[in-house]
Amino acid sequence: ICDADNGSLLWKLFCVAFLSCSEGRNREIEGFVLVQNYIMSLDAVLLAEDTEGTLSICDADNGSRLTQALRGAAGNVPPRGVALLGSDYVVAAYKEKPVLHVWSWTKHSQPALRIPLPGKASAVSCSPCGTFCVCGIEASFYVWEVASGRLLAVVSHHFQPISVLCFTDDGSHLISGGRDGHVHVWSFSDVLSKSHRGEMPEPVYHWVHHQQPVTDIYCGVSGRRARVFTSSKDGTCCVYELASGHHLCKLIFESSLSAIALDPVELFLFGAEEKEHLIRKVNFYKTVSLSLLDEDFLRERPENIPQRALLKAQDILFSFCMWT
Repeated sequence: ICDADNGSLLWKLFCVAFLSCSEGRNREIEGFVLVQNYIMSLDAVLLAEDTEGTLSICDADNGSRLTQALRGAAGNVPPRGVALLGSDYVVAAYKEKPVLHVWSWTKHSQPALRIPLPGKASAVSCSPCGTFCVCGIEASFYVWEVASGRLLAVVSHHFQPISVLCFTDDGSHLISGGRDGHVHVWSFSDVLSKSHRGEMPEPVYHWVHHQQPVTDIYCGVSGRRARVFTSSKDGTCCVYELASGHHLCKLIFESSLSAIALDPVELFLFGAEEKEHLIRKVNFYKTVSLSLLDEDFLRERPENIPQRALLKAQDILFSFCMWT
């Protein structure tokens, strides 16, 4: 785990990348969720390690493991198949079985519930209030009410299986990304109301700026006024304005991205590259001198360029990006 400001190594428990651990570089961490454990009054990180197929909870302050691996998830958790249900439960899907497992924070030996699904889930997300659970199954997403278990909606709009689902922080919108490279923004109230009337809802926005499968979606704060960040296996990260639906800019990385994250005030973006298990840091507000854009600079090898990735967006019509 590295310091976001200077890149120095903070912990030796994990290597300096989202995708590998110091215990063995072949153990890939494909997903992580920052949670607040109100019982113990500390921040914790939920890690999903793909090769070993385990879910572990670690102390965010010193890196120590708070619990052993959550049992029943060995080798079967998809990259975006883990979600938090309120502040009491962890929900995880299976790669090989149409089953959804639910664990309680207070009991990790066995899942509290095993819920059968109509198909294998490739993505899972829960509303911030903990009232709804959404699963991506093939090219559709299914919406359940947690308290009653009722199926409220089934929406199909992607051409290929859904790879990631994400709610806005106020729960007003649901964002879905698929292996077809498309990203759809849905009004969640519209999804529920039209499905109740037997109608098929339409997305508020339909973004098609990726050429390969969407791997991750990050939605910022402020609900409807948030910015949305999407990553893809084509090595690009797109930034959108949720209020208007405008595509603000696109960042180009050296290899495909498996995960993205931002600091709380969205000054820096961190992208995990799959090729060399590296994290790229992007400063959104650092001005770049145009005098650097000469032929010698463009011919220089990426590792010799001091700045990893820089971008400055003038407005929604004119933007440019520099890549390493």
